[in-house]
Amino acid sequence: MPLDDMMEMVMPSLLSKEEVDAILEDLKGRGIVANDKWAAFDPNPSATPERESAFFNSRLPKLHQDIVGSARRVAVGSLPTTLNTETELRMSGSQTPFSHRKNTSMPDGYYVLRGALTVDWDDIPIPIEVKKQATKSSVQDVCPLILC
Repeated sequence: MPLDDMMEMVMPSLLSKEEVDAILEDLKGRGIVANDKWAAFDPNPSATPERESAFFNSRLPKLHQDIVGSARRVAVGSLPTTLNTETELRMSGSQTPFSHRKNTSMPDGYYVLRGALTVDWDDIPIPIEVKKQATKSSVQDVCPLILC
């Protein structure tokens, strides 16, 4: 997911552009963003022999915590006090959340209510699909998930 998209989707819309820019500067200062890329994704995911799920499972949850930490440090007073206390990022890739409909979708990750013992599609506000590289076939792999 590109840096700009992640910042827009994860950061609350309550933040001003200046606050988002300050969060980005904090992330750069802490080495979370280097050369306008996520440092956690160095080496480039497409250059590693590691499986997609293993690569992202070992990096995304910490990256999420780093982003939220920067937001809390920089935008004190602008953020809801519940930021990142009610939901958690889980990476799975091999688990199909429960649904009452015919369902075979296995998201690579998702945000879910913190501490949930079982995962139901009704409890997932944001599913996540990750790819090691942006190719036509990887986009075609994800499109049916978005359209259903």
